[in-house]
Amino acid sequence: EPVAIAAAYGLHPQELTAEQPILVCDLGARSCEAAVIQRDERGVGFAIKSSAGNQAGSDECDLRIVGHLAHLYEREFGLSPHGSRKAMARLRLAAEWTKRTLSQQDSTTVRLPGLLNVAHTPFDLVAELSREQLELLVDDELRKSLQAVEIALREARLGPSQLHAVLLSGGGAEMPLFARLIEEMVLVRPREGVPP
Repeated sequence: EPVAIAAAYGLHPQELTAEQPILVCDLGARSCEAAVIQRDERGVGFAIKSSAGNQAGSDECDLRIVGHLAHLYEREFGLSPHGSRKAMARLRLAAEWTKRTLSQQDSTTVRLPGLLNVAHTPFDLVAELSREQLELLVDDELRKSLQAVEIALREARLGPSQLHAVLLSGGGAEMPLFARLIEEMVLVRPREGVPP
């Protein structure tokens, strides 16, 4: 996967020296995987120098958003959606949509008509969320995922200044906060131009 990601970004081993390692970080739904790759000895392919992973994925970010929306709903109506599987499933879909939307814009409105019905009366969820609020909700979860990057760099015996490039992959990597946290850690701005 790290080699395929490098190819998707248009990086070819022939263009690099052996002293130009690349950090590849893939933040998926249920895990984060980091790998350091570099040109192999023959100079025709990539070799994986080190890799690490953990179970901190972007699904946890979705759960934070679900909890926040449920809390807002309970505060407004005194009703908890936690007892309804249908309501929780709708909140889960809304959370993923919210995360994706706020990766592209600064604010959004979440609308779930009739999230719960009481005595045939629908109670709608309408909530405003900003990217800043989202980032406050998920910051610590994203920081957990960066432990994989720390381990991969340590096993490769590399300092941040030695990296040639940083490549991001996976749906969770679409969040601007993730790129900022990695940049703060390794002091290299992740490459852009390819949808993670």
